[in-house]
This record gives sequence, C-alpha cells and structure tokens, in this order.
Amino acid sequence: MIVSSKLADRGKLSMIAFFSFAGILVGGGSLFFNNFYIILLGTTFFMAGYMNFSAILPGSVTKLSTKEIRGTVTGIYNTVQFIGSFVGGTLTGILWGINSHFPAVFIIIVSIVGCIFVRKLETIDKHTSTDKIKL
Repeated sequence: MIVSSKLADRGKLSMIAFFSFAGILVGGGSLFFNNFYIILLGTTFFMAGYMNFSAILPGSVTKLSTKEIRGTVTGIYNTVQFIGSFVGGTLTGILWGINSHFPAVFIIIVSIVGCIFVRKLETIDKHTSTDKIKL
C-alpha cells in the first residue's frame, strides 16, 4: 500500500486504480473454484485491491478539493464510504439469498465496469486539465 500511495501521489492514480480493480476481479473469479489454494490466492488479490483503494482514495479526494471545502469533501467521502459498506453487505445478502453465485458474479461485473471506467477517465484526463473540485 505504501508503494501504491507513492505512485498515486506521482500521478499514477489511474494505473493503481486499474490494478486494484483487476485484483478484485481475480478475487471474484477465484470464488468459482473448489480448490482451497486458488480461493486463498484470489482472496489475497481481492484484499490487496480493496486495501489499495482504501489507502489511495481518501488522499486523492482531498488533493482534488480546494482548501475551503476540504473538510466538507472529506466528510462526504467518509459518509458515502460507510453507506457503501451497509449497502454492499445488504446487497450481498440479497444476492446470496437468490443464488450463492450471484455475489461473485456481481463482484466480477463491478470490477470489469471499474476497469473500463478508469481507462475511459484516463483517456479523458489526458485531453483536459486537472482542475480542483469546486462546490
């Protein structure tokens, strides 16, 4: 995570985000195997991707905001993060109740969409300036 944070500070945020989504994707895909070691390795990739996001997103959100609204932006980020934890657990329970494979499929779909989204933002970012967030 230290290496990821340093790379994100040097302007490689989209690359780190892409590899984090890719790690989550590998972790979600490993849940379809019945081999303990594959699931263990996949879980390691999943947690590495998740922890990378946990390390780089708060700092990135703070750096994108101006000094006047930095506290507000951080508070909104933390609120959305906690709401996401609740919604994620609830959605996983609902999906698991329908079919035990649905949560893994959902993780895979969200990871693929995340990888595509990061690549699209990276392309857009190369053509525009990096302005600060203003409310």
